Amino acid sequence: MNLSPYRKRQSPKTGFLHDGDAIPLLENFSFVLALLRTRTAEQMLEAKAHLEKLLPFEVDGSFPVYLHEFPHCRDSALAIDILPYLHYISRDFRPALGSLDLERVIGRIVTHGYNMQRQGRLPLRAFYKLKSYFDPDSLPEWTPRTSEEWADALIAHQLSASSSLTFKNAPWDPHLACSLLPGSQYLGEPKVTLFDLFMGQAYQRFSKRALEDHPIHLLSSIIQPMESLSLPEERPFAHSQTAPFVFYWGSPEQLHTLTCDGETSLLEKEPYVLTCHLPPEVPSEGEASYEVSFYLNLHPAHSLTISGGKANTFQIGEKIQIASEGATFTLQFDVLAGEGQFFGHLLRGNRPQQRAHQGEKRFEAYDWQIALRTIRRTEACTLRITLFY
Repeated sequence: MNLSPYRKRQSPKTGFLHDGDAIPLLENFSFVLALLRTRTAEQMLEAKAHLEKLLPFEVDGSFPVYLHEFPHCRDSALAIDILPYLHYISRDFRPALGSLDLERVIGRIVTHGYNMQRQGRLPLRAFYKLKSYFDPDSLPEWTPRTSEEWADALIAHQLSASSSLTFKNAPWDPHLACSLLPGSQYLGEPKVTLFDLFMGQAYQRFSKRALEDHPIHLLSSIIQPMESLSLPEERPFAHSQTAPFVFYWGSPEQLHTLTCDGETSLLEKEPYVLTCHLPPEVPSEGEASYEVSFYLNLHPAHSLTISGGKANTFQIGEKIQIASEGATFTLQFDVLAGEGQFFGHLLRGNRPQQRAHQGEKRFEAYDWQIALRTIRRTEACTLRITLFY
């Protein structure tokens, strides 16, 4: 699972991992660690040969993003992202490295990182990892907000073993094997992140999509052995812990999501009640008039009805039923404050988190869009959205 994605992308000419025609530094340092962790003589010699070629591209404690950019180092945080890989290479495989002076390179990276931090050019996520490596007793206050930031926090936790952010308080559902944080969609399901791989290892429970070939596996050699966490009490559903609101159900083999695209706040649970304060500017006709939309991943298991019948439009106050793999949910829109006339539509579409990552599949639809179109309303208008299950 760890080494196969590297081999698929390894160039027979250079021996390096390639991203198109370019050679990325971070992924190739991860490749070195993956080779070393096999502990086979042939692959450890290959790793040492790669490392001997990669280290000369260091420039005063920093690295270019791609080899062809040398000596220009445009990403101030890249060396800090590389630092944990070099740490584990040095700590666990020092006898196999011969005369390579990794400690001196690591020292220059630490110095460079602190210089960047003093100049205000180092992101907090990178500084957190740097402090975890060099000074774990005085970590800055930091609350990760995305899956990518949580992966950085867990790397720091494994580096220092003293971080207050632990696997046990990570926003991840082990029964559904998914992150409960906002993120991108990829072809109908949440995109796999390094956070998913960390937590899958912690609970020994991976989603089907996490086990498929994905570029994020090119960074996964950083995940260190750990004691398995016990599964908490199973819940059939889960919801996001930050905006935007996302409702999750299904299984690790097939995850289903219903998400709201709009500024909403969660009032209570069981049922979920969301309020949406519409902006003062009343939209004109066209796509902008769809002020609030819910997106449901397109899947044969889903059946949508309006007040018990087949329809593709609905009115305020009508119930939209979603039947899905033995579970039934009901969505209802009401005007809570102000006045307005709205018209609802069921149509095929793609949530914003999906559109940015479709590439050549940009004309395909992966969601049902449950959209509320504004015909007229007062400037101050608040909607209540209730999700029964």
